Amino acid sequence: ARPASGGRREARRSRPDRVTAAVALEPVFRDAIARAVRRETAEVRRALRDSLEAGDAGAFGDWLVAFADDQAEWMEGRMLPAFTLMAEAMADAAADELGAEVSSDDLDAFTREYVAAYALRHAGSTRGQLLALVGEAAEAGEDAAAVVEQRLSEWEGDGDGPARWTKEARRERSRSASALTKAAWAFLGVRSLTWRTSGKSCPYCDGLDGATVEITRSFMRAGESVEDLTVSTDISHPPLHDGCDCWLEPGSGGRSAFAPTELRSLLDGILEAAETELAGHRHAPDREPERQPRTWAQRRNAWMRAEYLRRRAEAEARDEIIEDLQRGEFDGRPYSLAFDTVRKACDGQG
Repeated sequence: ARPASGGRREARRSRPDRVTAAVALEPVFRDAIARAVRRETAEVRRALRDSLEAGDAGAFGDWLVAFADDQAEWMEGRMLPAFTLMAEAMADAAADELGAEVSSDDLDAFTREYVAAYALRHAGSTRGQLLALVGEAAEAGEDAAAVVEQRLSEWEGDGDGPARWTKEARRERSRSASALTKAAWAFLGVRSLTWRTSGKSCPYCDGLDGATVEITRSFMRAGESVEDLTVSTDISHPPLHDGCDCWLEPGSGGRSAFAPTELRSLLDGILEAAETELAGHRHAPDREPERQPRTWAQRRNAWMRAEYLRRRAEAEARDEIIEDLQRGEFDGRPYSLAFDTVRKACDGQG
């Protein structure tokens, strides 16, 4: 169902200076993420030589799980400068827009928490993608080392699309700008948010333009749809999808300080969103048909994703659904999968 706005849709406005400032920081994010991805690909290739090429998929999986934890910790320190620049830019913009200063101590502490959440998501995506590839290769009788090497090459930009760091930098500067703006406004007592589109927007974003919600609530809940896009996670700030250029503005109501517990809950919600992959599901075949799954594992993953979205729309808990889907039978064949493998499939990454 299309999300309801808080009032009549207003005329589209030019984007604020903070959006321009965020876009200017994209190269900083791209350079930092490129260093992280290059470290990952180098370490994974060493592990390929040590275990996977020798046919020891179990050893590779164990190494990958441990490496993802190490990579997340490594990234926290390397990504902090980029996110700190973004936080400072968004705080300066908030001061200009609202005439009030955000406490630097509060913002610095939250920024560190946000970087940790992003680093966990990035490293978890690496782990989840590669574990899923190894599992699918084993089921299909394919060379797992070759399949993983192909993915590494794609991350480096050797495939048909851009490098992973290019795509991720655009996504993360947009996500972090909105998240850190929302946090800065929360520190200043802003009570509601309005979603705004910019320029020639897509039908998905047009469906949200002018929507106003309390700052503690989401613009869309998991399982809800706008046009032919169904989201699998709550959307509490832009972007709605990859390539989204929407932005937020403070609602028209007054400002009042949050109680400490209420503020902590709000900030925790922003951090929870930062740990989650941005995932939407297009379901109108005449707009952009999805590639048909070919192997049994791909068909199973597509079925798990559809089942996940159906149950999320019925308000079932995310982790409970994933746990239920870890073991079962599909197309007459039993399966048993790791939690992360199922999660990636349900989020459209597997």
